[in-house]
Amino acid sequence: MKLKDLRIGVKQTIGFVCILILMAGANFSSFYQLFNLKKSIDDVTNSWLPRAIAISEININTTDLRQNQLQLIFADSEAERTAQADRIVELLDSISTNLDTYEQLREQALVQNLYSEEERTLYAAFDQKWDRYQELSFTFFQYTREDRIIEAVALLNGEARLLFDEFRHDLQELVRVNTTDSQRAAVQAEDAFRTARRVAQNIFILTLIVSALAVFVTIRLITIPVKQLSNAVAKVAQGDLTVQLEHQSEDELGRLTSSFNRMTIALREARAKTEEQELALRTRNAELQQTLAQLQEAQQQLIMKEKMASLGNLVAGVAHGINNPIGAVNSSADNARRAVVKLRELINGNDELRRLVSETDLEKLLNVLDENTIITATASRRIAHIVKSLKSFARLDEADFQRASIEEGLETTLTLVQHEFKNRIEVVREYAGVPPILCFPNELNQVFMNLLVNASQAIHGKGQVVVKTAHDQKWAYIVVSDTGIGIPPASLPRVFDPGFTTKGVGVGTGLGLSISYNIIKKHDGTISVTSTVGEGTEFTIKLPFRT
Repeated sequence: MKLKDLRIGVKQTIGFVCILILMAGANFSSFYQLFNLKKSIDDVTNSWLPRAIAISEININTTDLRQNQLQLIFADSEAERTAQADRIVELLDSISTNLDTYEQLREQALVQNLYSEEERTLYAAFDQKWDRYQELSFTFFQYTREDRIIEAVALLNGEARLLFDEFRHDLQELVRVNTTDSQRAAVQAEDAFRTARRVAQNIFILTLIVSALAVFVTIRLITIPVKQLSNAVAKVAQGDLTVQLEHQSEDELGRLTSSFNRMTIALREARAKTEEQELALRTRNAELQQTLAQLQEAQQQLIMKEKMASLGNLVAGVAHGINNPIGAVNSSADNARRAVVKLRELINGNDELRRLVSETDLEKLLNVLDENTIITATASRRIAHIVKSLKSFARLDEADFQRASIEEGLETTLTLVQHEFKNRIEVVREYAGVPPILCFPNELNQVFMNLLVNASQAIHGKGQVVVKTAHDQKWAYIVVSDTGIGIPPASLPRVFDPGFTTKGVGVGTGLGLSISYNIIKKHDGTISVTSTVGEGTEFTIKLPFRT
């Protein structure tokens, strides 16, 4: 057996043979201090640390239990539900095993007077809450077996959630108490080491000549490993859990080194599990945020579809209600016009009637009647044109996805928003003869409507709106620009956000551009905006030609 593998007492005995008998007491004192150091570290490795690890395992398993209970509620199949139930049973068994381990360690700690009153209070509070939580868990199982999902959800989100939060806090406090006690014991161990080192230095001074070789061996085999262990304990106290000591011997220090290495590994694994749990929670939160964004987008699409459906019903009713009376007005105007013509022919063919007309205001009345019939016919044709534009705008008589002309859609929309422009806004059309594209015409008309109405509202007083089209082999372009007040640079990145508006409270809902953005996105196109405050705004739409 090598000298480094001998027990510390044997090594000291060999040294004592070479040292003066008078120094035996000093060496015994040094051994005693080292024994206290080992006892302090053994307290950490055999009592506080295992309890901290057991509580940490309970903390992790209770968190997993809570997550699996939530997952059990939303299980889609019986197989998945059975698997989740089995996992919950496994977690309950694991928690019970860890609680038994902790109970055993607690009994040992009570005997060794290593169990604080604070830890006793915290564990008693946790134990009471955990018993109640287990009762609620069995009730939860009963609800899930009976498919009483709503009651199961209410149970988990009610008393069970409060209990979970409270005893999880107790567990965290228990871990903190054990960690604090471990650090305190580490400090005591370091103090014990410093005392032992001072004794060893005194021995070295007193026996420098007689026991030079013995002191060298002692320093080589005892002092340096203890110093390394002390430095490692200090690093652990600062939070560095990557520390590992080289195992150089099979003596007490060697075993102590092995215990220390196992301790740091256990702490590192516990921290890794905590970090992994945190990462999982962040991932779930990101998934929930993505789901929320998808729901908001779907909500906007539903709002747009509801508006278009309402518009379609309105147009159908208006077209049905107006076409018949307009037909009657047109027929009456035509009859009146022909009656006037016939009356004039009768007057021209009768000398007495011509004389009567010349002597009265009958000619003037006939002219007024003739002009009224012309005005009535013109107004009727305009009303018929507006009704036709309404039907074309809503595309009531056409399939949803079809090949349509975007320039015809622009013209139809311009007709319907003409009342917005009145006599104050000049509309400039610069069409490039864009071929028809495959699209949802009524949805694109909704986009054109939003852009043109926004352009009208952005112009205070007189101004100009320019509507341009262009195309190449792959894309069709629509540009709508105005000479309005413009959009501030800080607001440009948000103009397509749901609910955002620059029109002020009570003027707009902030959904028009958001819905337009989603419609263009649905067509695999893009919509962009540029604006200069005081000069105007320009929206550019880019739509693909589909084959």
